[in-house]
Amino acid sequence: MIVDPDSSARLPALGADTTAIIHENLVVLLTFAFSWSALKHYQGWLTSRRWHHNEDVFWKLRQQRARRAIIELAVMFRALDKAKKVSSHPYVTTHPSHPSYGDLYGRDGTLNPLPLWDVPNKIIHAERIDWDFADPKQPSVVCHAPAEDHERWPWVKATIHITSFAAVCGALAR
Repeated sequence: MIVDPDSSARLPALGADTTAIIHENLVVLLTFAFSWSALKHYQGWLTSRRWHHNEDVFWKLRQQRARRAIIELAVMFRALDKAKKVSSHPYVTTHPSHPSYGDLYGRDGTLNPLPLWDVPNKIIHAERIDWDFADPKQPSVVCHAPAEDHERWPWVKATIHITSFAAVCGALAR
């Protein structure tokens, strides 16, 4: 357990319900990410049986719901982190499986590890959110920075490892 929701630091407005919202959205995100290849195969099977109107059911609506879930999860996680300092917890800072939560691509061409405290910020401030399922064991959320105002947004892209971020979210106490 990373955070005790009943500890002295109070969360704005939601209290202990914050972790419940994070977990609900985490389920949507994980279901979307890890069902991708199976549904891609099933979509091919359906298409071979002349059911050609499956694009909305299989991809468009699922991606829309997954984007909404990751944004809501990020907002709640950021509120929790601000109140409870989750990204400073020893589990997060010393656990060997969590050295980085993804990669941050700078406008200057640099590539840096993405720290946990920056994960929700990249999701919230992204101009566009995409998915990378090239490695089925390490699916990623891909956040694209706003193209304008380079001084405010010194990054162009952030890839977030879903499994690493999910490990922290799943360890939050309810």
